[in-house]
Amino acid sequence: TNSAVFVFYGFPGANGVFSAALGLRAKAAQGGGIRRLITAEANVERCHRGLAFLREQDVEDFVDFRCEGVCLQGDEESCLAQLQAYCPRGGVDMLAIDVHNGVPAILYRSLLEVCSPRILFVENSGLRWWRFRLDIHMEDGNPWLHAGLTDEERLQAYMQRSERWFDFEERHLYEPAVLQ
Repeated sequence: TNSAVFVFYGFPGANGVFSAALGLRAKAAQGGGIRRLITAEANVERCHRGLAFLREQDVEDFVDFRCEGVCLQGDEESCLAQLQAYCPRGGVDMLAIDVHNGVPAILYRSLLEVCSPRILFVENSGLRWWRFRLDIHMEDGNPWLHAGLTDEERLQAYMQRSERWFDFEERHLYEPAVLQ
């Protein structure tokens, strides 16, 4: 690929960003030139630990790592403007997203609009999320969660939203792909 965006970095270690950076390093070693993927992490501690991990593994040159939240302002105009920095030429070869059920629709809709990916990789795509705890790995300050709520209360708040990720995924990604 010539361009890739990973939203979000997640936990430091052998994750998707690290794996892709290893591939980019191998490609550069064979004369393929240096390409960088872009990622972000809103959790400052996790971001700094992630940067340190990538340095230790000698792949930091292949990752444009941004310690910032994405589309936290809540309005479409700000979100679209921020994402222009992630997808400056409009389209990317690959967009990898790890969206949990608390992410607002404005984020994934804007990502797809601005980045217009050729390949979309969705972490936990099709996962029957209601069979699992909703807050697994989410108690570390994720900006989209309803802090202090029980799983049941969080589920009820989520189900009351006008648009939910699993509905969007089914209607706008799977159905059009199957019907073509």
